[in-house]
Amino acid sequence: MQENTEQTFREVMRGYPTGVTIVTSLSEAKPVGGTMNSFTSVSMTPPLVAVFITAGSNTAQAIAESRKFNVNILSASQEEDARKFADPDSAMRFAQDHFESGSNGIPVIPGSIACLECTLEDQIPVADHIMFLGKVTTASHLKEGNPLLYYRRKFLELPSDP
Repeated sequence: MQENTEQTFREVMRGYPTGVTIVTSLSEAKPVGGTMNSFTSVSMTPPLVAVFITAGSNTAQAIAESRKFNVNILSASQEEDARKFADPDSAMRFAQDHFESGSNGIPVIPGSIACLECTLEDQIPVADHIMFLGKVTTASHLKEGNPLLYYRRKFLELPSDP
């Protein structure tokens, strides 16, 4: 049985739950960032992570320029932040909120459960995305709680621990 591979692939990936992050950086000393769920740990020694970002996006350009980025792991209460940073109107992402800077000078999203501060190790074009490989220079637990999840085009929360 042959299926439409692209459509079936989309459906399969929608059925795979992922965590939700906001990846931040700086472009010409101004904060930029976007909601991402294509994020993974690559290595523990040294600590490396990878994020996959649409080529040509403001966030991708900022990371390539500044050679630094932060991965903010969102808490279950941050659906509004996830939606705001996914909105193509990037001017609204940092407009009304006060954001602290990490030790690397890159924005940290308030309310996140953790933040990984990274320096760019490598960038590799992959189809219509760029894989940014980052060395984690600082890992911070910011608060307790469950992460925000994305599954079947909806944001979800894990049930409370028993």
